[in-house]
Amino acid sequence: SDGEGGRDIVLAPDGSAHVLTWRDPDFVGDVVVYKVNTDGSIAWDHTYDQGRHESALAMEPSPDGALLVMAKGNTVANIYTDWLTLKIDAQGELLWAQRYNELLSNYETPY
Repeated sequence: SDGEGGRDIVLAPDGSAHVLTWRDPDFVGDVVVYKVNTDGSIAWDHTYDQGRHESALAMEPSPDGALLVMAKGNTVANIYTDWLTLKIDAQGELLWAQRYNELLSNYETPY
């Protein structure tokens, strides 16, 4: 189902909001960011599939106007989580994504 619980919100200078959540189609989660206009309408939503199961954790604005998204994820064969960071621009386009510490038998979760 879509929008498996809102995780974070960042207000933009123009009064719009970016809402962080995730989608879980077929039990394989993907990070999702919505941009919500000041009138409550949805300007856009983007899904960020990093090829494994990911769930959203937090989002922060960066000084250059982009958004930094923190998430955790795992492989199908491994129950242990990796730490993920994504940087998206103001239009929701993915600028870069990084998976950290892909060690087996170890949890790497950002706090």
